Amino acid sequence: MWRRVATAGLATAVALLGGCASYVTSNVTAFQDWHGSDAQRTYTFQGDAAREDDLELRSYEKLVDETLSTYGFSQVPKDKAHYAVTLAFGQRETTGYAPQAIYPGGPFGYDPIWRGRRGWGPGPYWGAPPTIVNLPYAAGLSQLTIRINSLPDGKEVYKVTAQHVGDPTPLPIVMPYLVRSALFDFPMPNGTVRTVKLPADRRNPATNAGL
Repeated sequence: MWRRVATAGLATAVALLGGCASYVTSNVTAFQDWHGSDAQRTYTFQGDAAREDDLELRSYEKLVDETLSTYGFSQVPKDKAHYAVTLAFGQRETTGYAPQAIYPGGPFGYDPIWRGRRGWGPGPYWGAPPTIVNLPYAAGLSQLTIRINSLPDGKEVYKVTAQHVGDPTPLPIVMPYLVRSALFDFPMPNGTVRTVKLPADRRNPATNAGL
């Protein structure tokens, strides 16, 4: 069940994407049966009629429209569209894993002095290299799926899913990266599974999709 991930606040999320992290990494999977030509790159958004006035959905559709336009797509009325584009998105809690350096001498990285049989002297772990282990942490999984169907037969010709796992972050902040990752190098070969790394926008990660 997808649901919103509780967060400590927008300021924490901005610090995550705009300060500490250099990149936002997404796992992307794509399937396609794409035979479209440039002349046919017209589309309309399609989805639940009850959500047509959903401001959040419309905001994400705008991000998708901006990215699709870089591949020559134009949004047009349904009766003139060659494709229908549908979005599905959400978040849930998950377990993430992050590399952590473990020093044999304890939390300070070394035992500088120790008491041996002959008195005080350098600790046995002085200068010992750390061990890198992956430690679990409470994370949020953000996901976006974009489907493109041909009209009027409704045949699915492209389906791509982008997932990002990281510190719990409001979906509107993650979404620009998910959109750009999902549509990266469009159209990807059928059965593509890849990792996409995008630079984090340090100035305005919540609204800027044009990194």
